[in-house]
Amino acid sequence: ETLPVEKFNGRPLCMTQKLRIFCSCRIPRHDMDDYKFQPLGGEIFKHFIISHNNTFYAIDVIKDDKVVSYAEIRLQIERILQDSPQAETPVAMLTMAYRDTWADNYKLLIQNEENYQSWHKIHRAIFCLSLDRQIPQFQANPNHPDNENQYFTHLACHGIGAFGSQYCAGNRWADKAGYFLGADGNYGFLGEHSNVDGASTNYLHIFVENYMPTINTDQKLSQQDIQAVSIPQRLRWNLTPELHQQIQLASQLNQDAIDSLDVYVEVFNDYGKEFVKSQKMSPDAYIQNVIQLAYYLIHGEVGSHYESSNSRFFLHGRTDTIRVATIQSKKMCEIWSNPDSTTQQKLKSFADAVLYHNQIAKE
Repeated sequence: ETLPVEKFNGRPLCMTQKLRIFCSCRIPRHDMDDYKFQPLGGEIFKHFIISHNNTFYAIDVIKDDKVVSYAEIRLQIERILQDSPQAETPVAMLTMAYRDTWADNYKLLIQNEENYQSWHKIHRAIFCLSLDRQIPQFQANPNHPDNENQYFTHLACHGIGAFGSQYCAGNRWADKAGYFLGADGNYGFLGEHSNVDGASTNYLHIFVENYMPTINTDQKLSQQDIQAVSIPQRLRWNLTPELHQQIQLASQLNQDAIDSLDVYVEVFNDYGKEFVKSQKMSPDAYIQNVIQLAYYLIHGEVGSHYESSNSRFFLHGRTDTIRVATIQSKKMCEIWSNPDSTTQQKLKSFADAVLYHNQIAKE
């Protein structure tokens, strides 16, 4: 209710999804998952979940209706790091199994009262922060021509899968949104997509980026204040042999998914969106048709390709689909792959495909 209204091209967007970023959690069920979030006017959740070495902790971040100080949160993080020097059993890997499998294991997990209380603490938290200390170190080689590409590829691998369960995947509770922070200082966002779209979290990321430089990192707590801060609550699990086995299976499933993925980030600095705009083209439509053309030149056929569009102009709007593969883009690909085509024909066909993409995107 206090956030400024988001707008796109001057038109206001539905803000409902903002209610679901915090204090929300996906709950595994058969057939269709459940999703719970804090309604307006409901009970105020006051704690964060911080994970390190597969161990989860709850800390209070709101006291007397105010966010606690940076110094207090830093103290709590230091306590957590000291309390969890070794990796524990990665219980959170259960959340990364197939949903029906997780639904079955969820029932097994919460049969134990202590397990239920630990799960419930995560479920009711405002947000999660994963401290990913055990990540592979990037071997920088500034003189290597691919050094920048390899560096950003390394960051992408951290974000996509946390390098697997042998590293930090067990730090992430996949049913819950949160940030992850690597030991190298890089951070990213783990979204829970079922009720929130990526674009709706942009305001949060911009706020974080702008707020961080304003923090007074020299803040100190007095000894009296330190003693008054409760020790972080370590969430504990009582795991049966069956649950241990399911954690191993989920870990292997996760690792297999990571191993099947080939990731390489190419940093392109030749030009950017301002050049595209100078050619009287939409940067979005431009890149979408570039992807079509690249796929066609490699594979000799039109690729199945869609782009997500924004439907938040309407109440409770989410996203819709723009079909990028069109008659115009196919014609463009055929002209560009024809060795007899002139430069003028290529440029015109590309401009026509971009113009048509703009049209269907507006529609």
